[in-house]
Amino acid sequence: MAIPENIEQLANDVRTKVYGREVREALASGIEAAGSIANDADVRSQETETKQTSLEKKYDEQIANMSLENPNVAEVVDARVSGYNGQSYTTIGKRFDSVDAQLAENLNVSPSVISAFWDSPEVPSIRPEANSWADVTWKYQTMIDNLWEPLRLQDTNYIKRVDKGLASDGVNHWYRYEFTPPNYEKTMILLAGIHGAERVGIYTLYRFMYHVVNDWKQYSQLSYLRHKVRLIVIPSANPYAQDKLIRYNANGVDLNRNFDYRWSQSTDPYKGSAPFSEVESQYIKDTLEQYSDATTYLDLHNFGVGDSTFDFIVYTPKLETFPREVYRKVIQRYSTNSTSLKWDQTDNPSAFNYAANRFGMIASNPEFQPGKYGDSHGSEDMTNALRWFGNIILQHARFEGNAKVETAVEPFTIRTIFNRSGSTDIVIPVTDVYSEIEDFQLSFNVPTSGIVTLHGEVVIFGTLNPTTQTFFVPKLGQTGTKFLPDTVQNTYWEVYTEGGERQTIPFSAEIPVVPSDNGNPVVMGMYAKRTTDLENNPGEIKIYRYRATATFIPADKSERLQMFTATNRQGSGVGAMQRFYPI
Repeated sequence: MAIPENIEQLANDVRTKVYGREVREALASGIEAAGSIANDADVRSQETETKQTSLEKKYDEQIANMSLENPNVAEVVDARVSGYNGQSYTTIGKRFDSVDAQLAENLNVSPSVISAFWDSPEVPSIRPEANSWADVTWKYQTMIDNLWEPLRLQDTNYIKRVDKGLASDGVNHWYRYEFTPPNYEKTMILLAGIHGAERVGIYTLYRFMYHVVNDWKQYSQLSYLRHKVRLIVIPSANPYAQDKLIRYNANGVDLNRNFDYRWSQSTDPYKGSAPFSEVESQYIKDTLEQYSDATTYLDLHNFGVGDSTFDFIVYTPKLETFPREVYRKVIQRYSTNSTSLKWDQTDNPSAFNYAANRFGMIASNPEFQPGKYGDSHGSEDMTNALRWFGNIILQHARFEGNAKVETAVEPFTIRTIFNRSGSTDIVIPVTDVYSEIEDFQLSFNVPTSGIVTLHGEVVIFGTLNPTTQTFFVPKLGQTGTKFLPDTVQNTYWEVYTEGGERQTIPFSAEIPVVPSDNGNPVVMGMYAKRTTDLENNPGEIKIYRYRATATFIPADKSERLQMFTATNRQGSGVGAMQRFYPI
């Protein structure tokens, strides 16, 4: 801002005056001038404030005097501005829309609202003759065009489509739909049609999402999903199979046996040439990896008409923990004298086993029996399918964002056996150094930290020689990990006998172990040696039988194995046993 001319002149006088009186006069004059300017500014400010107050009062009086007979555009303009946060809207209608959205965002958004069973609306028949909202005979792309795309276009901010590329048939595109609320708290992955002929699951999944998009205001359970849960939906994971009404993809592979979970152990002839050999299973894998924070993976299936003696089946991972309470409410609702349910656990190389094991998702495979309620794919049948699958989805939505399953680790036992037969014998050499009996070696992996115990017996026979001493030390260790020095280990595990007659010698050993995830399996077996009077008919000692049982016991404690000895403290009484491991 420019300095007033009179103030600038007075300032120059202060700089140029020489005598004291002139200087003091110049200073006094400058202060007086500055005070005068400040006073003028204050007066103008007060006048402006008075005018503003008068205008506001007049404006408020105009608004207060508004009536239907005396409308005033000023109040309409005023209503465009939020009194809560000051945000301005171009029209009053847009502000009301924003208020509605905020109310919806905060209405029924607690997981507790989905505890109640959802009595869904009735679903019209999808049988061809019904000429209804869908036709069960539609091809995959027709279903996408007639159902999923119109649903997406209702709210493109909420619903996005992802085209992952061509399916195995080289014709159909493999689509994924993402339903993303602005303030979601968790993610769920929903899939149907991995076996394309299972059309009840396919059409029921669409119908459920239709109600989430269109009817959330009527159902508090759906309101929670609409505003707090991101839903990643695969409408039909096997387009070729849907088109052909078969189980397998264009390469003849069962996609639900093509995942990298115990794939090598599976004997299913349709599991494919390798894990993820099929493009469809790769797309599902990509989805799981992209949304690895999802709490839930649900794979909706159905039997063929009359294929099962059960009306409902739930398959869950066999080797993972699973919160069964998630199904309890739905199962209780359907548990009547006329309804049969089966709860089964599997360890096949399926998508839901892979999702649970690899990503810790709460994953399962619920099934529905078409034709249980009237005609298959008729209105009653589809309505019950929607209530079955829909409530399963809703109960899974109760889990918080950090809910994960864990691998269920249980003890297991391995037993090895040898019986002498034929003309080739296992002969124990005469030596002062232990030699391994390599025929008895076996390696195995352990899933977590714990203890491995080894118990067994070995039966020997040979030339009668009372001077012969036969020694055994069980082999038990973990690759890359040294439990105890060999000399110490031999001291505590070594067993022996004298003479050459047939004898049974028991043995035992135990070690702490860590997970076998770095090429470090547990190895079990046997070492042996013998000494004898070589000048007096040394003879031979042979192994007649061998039995060994290894047991893995899961344990996380650092002192999960403790060992004590009283060696060299004999006669000490109570307290002679002293711990030597761990030190």
